[in-house]
Amino acid sequence: MKRAREIASGASELNASNANVHAQEEDQLIEQALQIANSKNRDTYLFSGTKTETIPFEAERVDGRITAVSYQGNADLPENAISDQTRVSGRILGSSNDPTSPRGLIEDASQGADLFRHLIQLRDKIETGDIDGIRQEVNPALGNDEDNLIYHVGALGAHQLRLEVTEASHRARGFAVENMVSKEADADLAQTIVSLNQVQNAYRAALQSGANILNNSLMDFL
Repeated sequence: MKRAREIASGASELNASNANVHAQEEDQLIEQALQIANSKNRDTYLFSGTKTETIPFEAERVDGRITAVSYQGNADLPENAISDQTRVSGRILGSSNDPTSPRGLIEDASQGADLFRHLIQLRDKIETGDIDGIRQEVNPALGNDEDNLIYHVGALGAHQLRLEVTEASHRARGFAVENMVSKEADADLAQTIVSLNQVQNAYRAALQSGANILNNSLMDFL
């Protein structure tokens, strides 16, 4: 993203000799963005919504070059329960065109973000030398994409903090419950050993007393 903005911002320096080089570099940026957007975790796609087995973004190519990218996922996010009444999702939609849906990472109509389309526009305008188009159209559009990505980075940070706080709370509650159960059901090893020794000593004393009584009775009888 940063490199694409640098290319767009430096459009005034484009000329016939370096336009082709920048266009080829832009092709590689588009390919890299597509690879990242189609990332997987444990054999499931991260940005396809609940269609985790479907590749999120599919590229259309002409002569091996990407000319368009379409979203194949849906607008629903898988959720997990973190408490009795709270469910959260650890994923992000790759694309969202519905204001009522969660915000999309690559494409979001309400924010004017469409990263793949804008990167392709930048490459095409570089090739045609359309410097004004890059300044007036592509550069502001890439700014929207960048703002959208920054929003998601911040949202993920807040989301991660919330999960860490919840985990700490559950861990503390677990320790408290464990201590309560332990007090009711577990044996205190030191106290148990002391009690066992007392019982053993009492038992031995009883045996000895019984033996003494038995011996004295026999002697008296004899």
